[in-house]
Amino acid sequence: MKNADAQDIFQLPAVLTIADADALHEKLLTLQTQSTPTIDASQVERIDTAAFQQLLAFKLSLVNTDNQLHWQGLSEVFMQSAKQLGLERALSLA
Repeated sequence: MKNADAQDIFQLPAVLTIADADALHEKLLTLQTQSTPTIDASQVERIDTAAFQQLLAFKLSLVNTDNQLHWQGLSEVFMQSAKQLGLERALSLA
């Protein structure tokens, strides 16, 4: 997981599971200071519920700061997984 470029677009890795929860949490904390954090999920090939919990908690935390989360490059796996978990609306994907 790394900052993709100067626009502060956070590229999610291909595999994002509970094993990555601490690293994901730390990265999301750094994004909270941005007015328009952007997450690119185009490379996601596997993602579990723990990762979605982290992403949802991050999105909800932005409500208190009047910042909005922006998504780009949503992979089919990411979208299908979000849909199966009923998180499309909560994550503002739909």
